[in-house]
Amino acid sequence: MNKFSFLSLPLLALLLSACVQQVELTEETEERIYPDFVASAPRLRVLDDRWEAGDQIGIFSSRETDVPYVTTHGDGAFAPRSDRRISMAPEGETFHAYYPYSYGGGGSVSFDLRDQCALLYGEGKGVKGETQVELSFSHRLSQIRVRLVSEIEGLDLADATVELLGYRTGGLMDKRSGAITAGEAVEPLSAVRYGDTFVSYILPGETLGDPSHKIQIGVGSKMITLDEPAFEQVTRSESGIYYSLILHLKQSTPEVSSGGFSASIRSFVEGGRIEGDIYLDDPTVGAGERTILEEHFDTSLGQMSSHTVIGTGIDFRADEGCATVSSEGMGITKILLLSPSLDFTNVSDARLSFAHSIINGKSMQEQQTLFVTTEDFPLDDPEAARWQQVTIPNYPSAKSKDFVPNSIFLPDFVYGQANVHFAFVYTSKGYESVRWRIDDLLLRVTDNGSVDDTPDPGSDPGDAKWLFDGADCESETNFRAALGKQGLRSYAVISRDHAYPDRGQVLSVVKSLNGNEYLLSFKGAIPSGTETISFLLKGVSYARSMSVNVYSDQVGANGQQSYVCYNLGEVGSRDVDLQPEPRNLYKGTINTRGQWIRVTLDVTSVDLNSDPAREMLAIKLGGASDIDLMLDDFCFR
Repeated sequence: MNKFSFLSLPLLALLLSACVQQVELTEETEERIYPDFVASAPRLRVLDDRWEAGDQIGIFSSRETDVPYVTTHGDGAFAPRSDRRISMAPEGETFHAYYPYSYGGGGSVSFDLRDQCALLYGEGKGVKGETQVELSFSHRLSQIRVRLVSEIEGLDLADATVELLGYRTGGLMDKRSGAITAGEAVEPLSAVRYGDTFVSYILPGETLGDPSHKIQIGVGSKMITLDEPAFEQVTRSESGIYYSLILHLKQSTPEVSSGGFSASIRSFVEGGRIEGDIYLDDPTVGAGERTILEEHFDTSLGQMSSHTVIGTGIDFRADEGCATVSSEGMGITKILLLSPSLDFTNVSDARLSFAHSIINGKSMQEQQTLFVTTEDFPLDDPEAARWQQVTIPNYPSAKSKDFVPNSIFLPDFVYGQANVHFAFVYTSKGYESVRWRIDDLLLRVTDNGSVDDTPDPGSDPGDAKWLFDGADCESETNFRAALGKQGLRSYAVISRDHAYPDRGQVLSVVKSLNGNEYLLSFKGAIPSGTETISFLLKGVSYARSMSVNVYSDQVGANGQQSYVCYNLGEVGSRDVDLQPEPRNLYKGTINTRGQWIRVTLDVTSVDLNSDPAREMLAIKLGGASDIDLMLDDFCFR
């Protein structure tokens, strides 16, 4: 007992000492001042100028380091997120803060500009005798703002996009000072849209006008790439400063090539602003388009799915940043990369774009293919449906690993259907070692509402007259009775335009051509005084255009009936008026964007055929091209 009591005395002394120390610490704590923090938000999320509920900042004082505060209501009033609080020295002090709060300690915030989130640094002075500290934040990043102004009637910018290319996208921000350290990663930056203005953060210190910087503008199916302009008296981007580009979209002048588009900026500099023009060769291209499917296969197949028809242990995988399949050592195989069900009920046009690479490919047109169907099928048995092959126009070299782009309009029979599937089909005979890689899949459609007022196929010709009995394609018997000596090619059939089920029958032409050839010819007399001959046209010819022969009463030196030529050239979604030319040419392509257009031939200078038994008109197709066309309503005035 005595021993125990002896040992307890020092222990008791220690305990009493500790109690005294605790009391003293409590008294010191009670003397501390815990201020309230209020912060203004200088446009946090690209263009908004307010905090949002739940936004968190980190605050530093002379005593506490990196304490998280949150604005519960998004009103700029910040409170401690937890029991940790920031105290102020009785004499006052300066507080440092940053946004967004980064948990885990460390002296810097890691960021990625692809997130399009602001980086803010702020300071606030705590004054003796006051309990509120106002934090004043400033931006640590710069901005590029691109405003698109359409000066083209009917050009829809609803789905326009802007991307910045060649800019560094990552780095670190020091929490105590707001200093930015740029990383080396370079990735595309997708600008955020606010009305007609597209905004993207960029790093401070970027060289403005750098040749590696590009601004890529998407208007419908057009992709316009501009060099970043140089701003007068400004060489490098600065924190908290934005640089504005105002671009006017205009119709091309005659000097602009019709083979693509031309883009240029005529600079007018006013501080950090440049205003200029972009000229489009086909201002109606892309009007009304919208994206319904987009997959880049970075980490998964997304909405696409893999289905093995023949073989085991093999499927499409997203393990190379693209959809990849290889049948090495797998025997005979057949695998589908299948789309989800797509509703084309109100769709008049659908363009499927993708890039692919085929390593060690041999019979690629037979073994790496594309099919489409409108029929239902069990998910475990896609072959229960009837599929129609769609020609892939561009295949890579068998010796190259490079990706080759494709842009394909789906065939007309899918339009108006509520259950459309497409599938990339991979087959192997068992002894090949072929790797098929598919990437950057994009499906864009045009709705029926964007179709113009061209007369419906099969409708009343109005003040025009039918060129022959059956010219509206409603009677196949009468149509074929009017055919001339060239007849009608077997791949051309009388069918319906499924995108417009109420429009009657049309002539459908789907074929991959190897050379120039006649599609058809008609016989019959053309009344004296005829000024124009016309027909309706819809669809695409990917590499070559069309030519038309109008026959005369004259006979050439070879004893053959003479004719004059009309060459369609480059055809878009507008009506075409043609004059006679000396010979057949097939330069240009056809893409009516899912719309019916009228092709009109001026025949006022032609000595028209008057013999009902001889040729009056023939249509010729340019070879080495994949075509998917419809024709209807052959008329004269």
